[in-house]
Parts: sequence; structure tokens; C-alpha cells
Amino acid sequence: MMKLLSLLFLLVLGFSAQAQTLYEDFYFGSTVEDTCGTGNDILRPEHFIAYQTLDNTQDGEIDPTTCIDWESGHLDLEGADLTRPVFVRLVDFELMLPDNDLINVYLGRISYWNSDGDINIDFGNQDYCSEGLCCGMEVEVEIPDESGVGTAIRRWQQEFSLPTLDPYEFNDLTGMALESGFGMCFPTESFEVQQLNDLVMKFMFVEGSTSFDVRSLTLFTPDYQTNLINENIDDYQEEEDYLFYYYWDQTSTNYVFRFDSEGYPSNENRAYIDFHPVTNPSEQQTISIVFDEHSTFTSEPHTYFRGALVEGEDSLRHNLSIINLGALICFNTHYDVIIQKGWSYIHESGAFDFQGGSACLQLNGGSNMSVSENGLRYGQVGQGMFALYGGSNIVLEPNAYLHFDGKMLLASHEWDTDFVPVVMTLKPGAKLRFSEFAKLENLTGGKTKLLIRNQGGEIDLTNLTAEERASIEIVNEEVETKHITLLGNPVAADGALNFLLFESGEALVRVLDANGKLMLEREMGTDSPLIKLQLKGLPAGAYLLQVKQQAEIRTERFVIN
Repeated sequence: MMKLLSLLFLLVLGFSAQAQTLYEDFYFGSTVEDTCGTGNDILRPEHFIAYQTLDNTQDGEIDPTTCIDWESGHLDLEGADLTRPVFVRLVDFELMLPDNDLINVYLGRISYWNSDGDINIDFGNQDYCSEGLCCGMEVEVEIPDESGVGTAIRRWQQEFSLPTLDPYEFNDLTGMALESGFGMCFPTESFEVQQLNDLVMKFMFVEGSTSFDVRSLTLFTPDYQTNLINENIDDYQEEEDYLFYYYWDQTSTNYVFRFDSEGYPSNENRAYIDFHPVTNPSEQQTISIVFDEHSTFTSEPHTYFRGALVEGEDSLRHNLSIINLGALICFNTHYDVIIQKGWSYIHESGAFDFQGGSACLQLNGGSNMSVSENGLRYGQVGQGMFALYGGSNIVLEPNAYLHFDGKMLLASHEWDTDFVPVVMTLKPGAKLRFSEFAKLENLTGGKTKLLIRNQGGEIDLTNLTAEERASIEIVNEEVETKHITLLGNPVAADGALNFLLFESGEALVRVLDANGKLMLEREMGTDSPLIKLQLKGLPAGAYLLQVKQQAEIRTERFVIN
């Protein structure tokens, strides 16, 4: 869960007065005699083996032509084929895990550099990815299955990645000395019996590397963790907001939203944390959920947020506004953060951590996201999905950046029969960049595109393929001249006119015929600049679209076929 776990781990050691629920330390000292695939005698750590496989997967048949020796915590890579992955696995050890807890896995004292000062791990190598893992760590936890008779497996993954001095400059590794370690974490569930089933590390090394230093592996639970279910989220409620804040007498605050429902957790049986106003009015409101810096939050599998029902309604719910002031938001394969219609995600600061190939933030149509000047690096070496549905809206505020390093999916809702774009607005000085590991996939067959409204920002699409760039349309808008942008002109008879306001907010929309006769008038208030105006009943011909926002009026011509 924690990209910055190396720092947090040191802090935990500094506040170790409270007893740990779990603390297991494994060292990589070579103490056990063994024979490697070539028949050579080697020494290895008591609970670890290093190997390569014939099919380059962690569970494949061990390759008998390679031999990886250990030298006091150093992996000797002279006998390995460095064009293929090297695996290190925890063996000959049983560990029962506490229920309803947060397990940190910390790989300590790593040296990513060789004696010449060059990086020896090939971060982001995606030649031999399998089951969502390219170069990183995978943990399997054995839990009871739904029948209660057999067992099931929860799989948690984390890619290795190297932070940079400037998160926007992806290749700037100058000055970094990340030798403190690598960490990931995952929540255990409410099952009485949960066991560590497997832990394996997958490395891709740079050709020419001769050794790799790693000293210890530690599994522990943090001192400070807060479990949240519907019964106790009220403790964090202020007059208008829910505040999840860091407390200065603690090392960090880890919030875990727990499965709060009857039955077995699954996609078919989800649990929801219902956020509600202090007094539940009969009108829909927006509730703010605020996460402070130094805090992290994640959820148990199949646990989601939603607004509580509006008083007297059986389906209408309050909207949510999730505001990140610097927290680490942790995604995993069993959990997505879904921003629903009418909701917003406001990224003032903080980071996302993606655990697993399908870990995802999803913006549904009618939802909004904004990124402040502190910026956001989304994904890590290709891992981390961003699902954008037609009608969603993203704003990069002045001087903000979005460095995209994951997989962007463009999707459409079943009820979207016409073209409805995803709208991204770049304010002056904002930057959008897709890294060399980024991917963009359009799942809609042309029903949506990423429409970028550039109002004075910088856009770098050089790492995308021509096919990927075909799903992006850029509209350069003059900041000084506020105008509206038509999306699709001419318009089919009985269709809808899609257009963009210069900015979100209330608007008076009029349609005039060629003679200036008023044919249609609507007052429209919206959190998104995207407007969909139904034109049913208007005959074919030329028309004027007139939009008034505040004291300004803008006019555009369009045609109905």
C-alpha cells in the first residue's frame, strides 16, 4: 500500500512502544546447503530460493541450465540468463495471519546500483509479464472459500518502481539513493483462519549485472490502524464533511474500510460504506470526504463508498466529493474507486498506489475530477488503470501536471447512443504527458474520445502509437476569448447537439432559426462543461446556438440534416 513505506518503516521503529500484532523478520544470510538446477552445490538463505523457469513464470518448471548462487545477502547473477526473469521465493515456512489487520511487507536494504553506479534492476520491463505482474512482488493469502469447506486465494501484487526527484521528469534518476527498501501492504479480512500461502519476488535485471544486494524481508502490522465500518464512520463527521486526519502523536494513520455486509465477499455480494449528512434532508446534497497528508486509506476486497439514501427516497442518494489533501490512496485487484455521476474527486496533493494489473480508478459519465498545481503521477511502470466513461470531466488546474504511467481505458455507458466524449481541460501552464509505459485503449468502437481542451497548457503524446492518438482530439482554445465548442455538426434529425461551454456553471441556452425566431430555450446548471441538448421536433435547416453565462453571450451556427 505504501509507496513511501521505507520512510514510514523507520518511523514505526522509532515509535515501537506498542506491541506488534505481527512481526516476522527473515534475513538473506546464506546458511543452508542446496543443489541448483545445474547440479552445483550452493549455499542459500534458510527460507529463500532463487531460480529461473523454462516458461518464465514463477510456477513453471525450474530451468536446469541456470544456477543462481548466494553470497551473504548478495544474489550472484553470473549463472543467470538476464534476458529473462529471476524469481526469489519464500519457502519452508508457515505463517498464520491476524484477521482484520493490515499486513506490511518490507524488502529491506536493497541496493539498486552496481559497483559502477548503474541501476541493475530493469524497472518497467514488460517482456515477460504474467497475471498482471511484470517486475515486482506477489503475495498469496489462503482464506476459506464460500462453501466453508475448501480454500480460496487472495492475490496481492506490487510492481517495483523507482521514485524520481521530479515526478514529471520520468527519466530523471539523478541524486536518488533509494537503498532503504521496498514495501507493499494489504488488508486481511474477518476470516478466523488466514494463512500466508506464497510470497515471490520477480526481478528483471539489466544485462551485464553481476550481483544484487538485498538484506531482509519483514512482515509486520503497523502500530496505528483504524478500521472503519458504517457504525463508526460517524466519529469522523463534521458539520459538512467527513475528516480523516493525521494525528501528530502517531507515525501515520492507516484507514481501512472493512466489509460491512452479511455473506461472503465477492463481486456479486459487495459491501458499501454509506456517507450521510449530519441531518438527512429530503433534498440531495454533496458530502465531502477529506483525507489529510500522512494518512493512507484502502478497502477490504469488494467494499465501496456511496452516499446514503436521501430521506424519503428509495433510490436517490447523496453525492460524494472525495478531497485528497496529501494522502496515499491504495488500489488493489479486488477493489476499484468508482466516482459516480454527480460525484467529484479533487486531488490537491498525495499519491495513488496500484496493487495488481486491474487496480482502477473509474470516472462514470457526469463525474468530475480536478488536479491541483501539486500534480499527479498516475500509475507505475504501466500498472494502474484509469477507466473514463463518456461524459466524465477532468480539469488540470493552472500549472498542474498529469504524468500518465498506466493504462487509460475509454468506455461508454449502455444508454449512450450518441457520441459523448471524455473532456479534459488544461488550464494555463498545465502539463499532460504519457510515459513510455502508458497505454490507451478505446473500448467503445468510436462512441467516445478523449477530448482535450487546451487553454494554454502543454501536451506530450509522443509515446502513444498512431492508433492510440486517434482516440484523442485536441481543441486549442484562446483563454482570452470565451467561446463554445460544437461536437458534431451537422446534427441528425431528432438527435442531440453536444457542445462544450468554456467553463462549468449555469447557462441559458437558446436555439434560433435562420430568421432569428426562438425555437428552444433551456436553463441548464451543470458541474461539467459538456452539454447535451435534445433537438427533437426541430425541422432540418440552419440554426443559431446562443449561450449566455453570467453577462457574456456566445453564438455558434449549426445545421440539422
